[in-house]
Amino acid sequence: MGYTTDFEGSFKLSRKTTETEFNYINKISETRRMKRDVNKLKELHKGEFGHPTRTENPYGNEGEFFVGGKGWA
Repeated sequence: MGYTTDFEGSFKLSRKTTETEFNYINKISETRRMKRDVNKLKELHKGEFGHPTRTENPYGNEGEFFVGGKGWA
């Protein structure tokens, strides 16, 4: 049993985004938001698909910055 929630809306930033920020925001919106094993992400992706400007802990504490998910889960 599960559920799907769709959100609609927008937000306005106080400054123009960089191309890197713009691309990352779009990737966040296209990937599933769920708790992930950060150690497994590091092992599999070696820092790729994490937050573009965070050099330390690019995936966050629970994988919240990961944007490389493909498929259903």
